[in-house]
Amino acid sequence: MPVRYFVDDDRGFLIGQASGVLRHEESIDALSQITSETDGAALFLPHLYFVDEQTELHELTFEGIMLIKDKFAALAQLYPGRDVKTAFVVPDKIHAAFAKMWQALAETHTEIGSTVELFDTEESAVAWLKR
Repeated sequence: MPVRYFVDDDRGFLIGQASGVLRHEESIDALSQITSETDGAALFLPHLYFVDEQTELHELTFEGIMLIKDKFAALAQLYPGRDVKTAFVVPDKIHAAFAKMWQALAETHTEIGSTVELFDTEESAVAWLKR
């Protein structure tokens, strides 16, 4: 599966990893799975997403991104009070453009309940998440 979520208990983060061909259906399924496995608790943790340079974005449409946004918004309604930091670690400008789109959605659709920043290293992302 190109998208995987898990809880990093040591750091207290929800980790998301993307590799391979990224599709909205798999993103939504993975998000639903981690939400179910943790009874929603994972949604309140700071989110740390890794998009590796092998991740292909050509099958992820704007419509698909909006469906992912809708899933996050629906989950936020189920779990009110959710306002988390989300850090994307991106390897290059192409993947950064994808993450910037998500950042813009989070800024304009506050029902997502997330503040998003982009980083080029895990260390800088973690430092921001811990602030």
